[in-house]
Amino acid sequence: MMAGVADALQELGTSLSNGWVDFVKNSGYDERMIFIIGTMAVHSTVFWGMNIFYYICYRYELWPERKIQGKTLPNYELAKECVVHCLVNHFCVAPFTLYFGFPLMQYFGMEVGAPIPNWTVFLRDILVGILVNDTLFYWGHRFLHHKSVYRYVHKQHHTFKVNTGISSEYAHPIEHIFSNIVPIAGNWVMGSHIIVFWVWLVIRIGEIVETHSGYDFAWSPYSIFDWQGGADRHEFHHSHEHLGCYGSFTMFWDWVCDTDKNYKRYKARKDAKKFALENAVAAKKME
Repeated sequence: MMAGVADALQELGTSLSNGWVDFVKNSGYDERMIFIIGTMAVHSTVFWGMNIFYYICYRYELWPERKIQGKTLPNYELAKECVVHCLVNHFCVAPFTLYFGFPLMQYFGMEVGAPIPNWTVFLRDILVGILVNDTLFYWGHRFLHHKSVYRYVHKQHHTFKVNTGISSEYAHPIEHIFSNIVPIAGNWVMGSHIIVFWVWLVIRIGEIVETHSGYDFAWSPYSIFDWQGGADRHEFHHSHEHLGCYGSFTMFWDWVCDTDKNYKRYKARKDAKKFALENAVAAKKME
């Protein structure tokens, strides 16, 4: 039975790969244009799709027990400014960045019209992307919190003390380079196929929007395990300025450098308070 499933999956993969090659060949667009349009489509679909979901959560007060800062809402005027900022970046800045970035991706070996690689290469490149991103983001982010840099660059992002998904891309141009572009270098150096790169982009954009959402959902794929980052840690990072938690996908570098000790104390107090409240409610019900 397992052999039959494996054969079926292999046949499906071959069919999808052949379909992709035919699409590129017959689309009428050159590879650079496919890269630009496809990357913009993936980025915007994930970013705006997730933010619409979180807006509905805020607007209709869904899952209030999962909202990290309770009834406290993001600044409305700041959120409007952030929407304009993101729209300009997505539809005015991104096309030029991708146009001039395409030769660099090609230099490192990225292929557009080639067959989609097998699952082992796919998984390898995704894991390398996560590990490289985790390292470069941590150290780039920590650098941006240095007192000689912070007020000129990273302070813009930290004007959000209560997070919302759109705030994930509210950044100074220099920060955008250090925190959003450079950390995806794992896929550059691996020469990842464009489909692998797009899948990685879905994972990465999903992660930054979710950790800035202000919601800590138990079913989030970004906080299933204790060693992952998650929204609660990053909400602390914004509400408690300069007190650590600089990591991304995992807490590895925060653990190695002990830059999440303040969060651990905060979390312990928060959990103790929640436990005491639950016990008080339970005791009252038994009266």
